[in-house]
Amino acid sequence: MLSTLHSDVLAAVATNGGKLPYSFIESQVAAGTVTYTHLTPNMRVCVIHLQSGHEVIGVAQVLDAANDVEEIGNDVALANATDELWKVFGAIALA
Repeated sequence: MLSTLHSDVLAAVATNGGKLPYSFIESQVAAGTVTYTHLTPNMRVCVIHLQSGHEVIGVAQVLDAANDVEEIGNDVALANATDELWKVFGAIALA
């Protein structure tokens, strides 16, 4: 599976002027599984499980649990987890 992902990353980079397009990241997230969990009343975590077996996490926090809005917190945690994918795919591209 990793060799397929490596080939996919390299192909995406080659067709985008040497840069990994954000659409590739989005497609990998869409093909994977996303879960959300509250670790504490003030903190939630998003875990992205990719089909390749890689997992990344993103965290969202509020100062006061009374101000927590689930939809916003999940969006922030997902954005933070998605940002972590750049590191994963960058390492794969260099492998």
